[in-house]
Amino acid sequence: MNNTTTKATCTMHEQLGGAPVGVSRAIAACSGRVALHFMIGDDKLGEQVVDELGDEFRAAQFHRCLPATRRSVVIGERVYTTRPTLRSQVLPPALHQALASSELAIIGPLSATDEPFTAAALRAARTTIWMPSAQQLGDRDSAVRMMGLATVTIVNDQEAALLSGCDDPIDAICLCRDWTAGAKMIVTSRTGALAWWGDTWLSAPALAIPSPMRTIGAGDCFAGVFASAWLDGQSPEEAMQCGQTAAARHVMGLAPLDGVNALQGWAAGQQKVSLRATEPAVATIHWKRAAGLVAASVAVSLFFLATN
Repeated sequence: MNNTTTKATCTMHEQLGGAPVGVSRAIAACSGRVALHFMIGDDKLGEQVVDELGDEFRAAQFHRCLPATRRSVVIGERVYTTRPTLRSQVLPPALHQALASSELAIIGPLSATDEPFTAAALRAARTTIWMPSAQQLGDRDSAVRMMGLATVTIVNDQEAALLSGCDDPIDAICLCRDWTAGAKMIVTSRTGALAWWGDTWLSAPALAIPSPMRTIGAGDCFAGVFASAWLDGQSPEEAMQCGQTAAARHVMGLAPLDGVNALQGWAAGQQKVSLRATEPAVATIHWKRAAGLVAASVAVSLFFLATN
């Protein structure tokens, strides 16, 4: 028997980014003033980050507190990340001051073992949005503690399932709500965004997209535009719908729109998908065994808004 192995041709394309950059670009597209704090290593890639992102984000600050700058590999619609762990659990003074003076701080993915750093960042700012990593959500007790410190936590449906063990986003929110004594939480999915907001359910259906071009980065668009619209005075539900619109345009490969009014105007002519947005009378929890996570070193990405 002859064995034949066919190797697919792969083209490598390097691009600086990740959640902090994606969220910051979404905020900037909505005319928001954003200051990006980026954790890097004292290495060649770190210098490249400083050169390129420093030109794009004039208010960016770079903290050399990692043994090596974080790298990710994107294969199809999956992202695989190697995250070096923090050298110290103490917030850099400049970062602490920036967080304390910001109107809204968005705390990006951190290490599962960096809870003290995460907690300090969440406590430093007046209003916070937490966007945890899968590694953080794998430590349920720690994640619940951090959700209690954050003003609102944003995760996608797969991340919600990892944390709660529930496939249904509403069931996941119900369980997390009970664990955290009612902490605000938004879960995004292909059908839209659902939220528990203090004492009520909120929903923002996704726009119908017949031929999506890309999905990576859609969650970052949602979070950035949601934050900008919410800070600009929109209600949480209106801000969620603005985030859905921005995410839809990203998935469709369209350029960002400048401002809430432009997003709302474009969305008015688009078809929305159906979305169940109320808690069932009796929530049926479908438990599943969470996939085992290998303890891995992870990086830090912090970014915040500071607007007048």
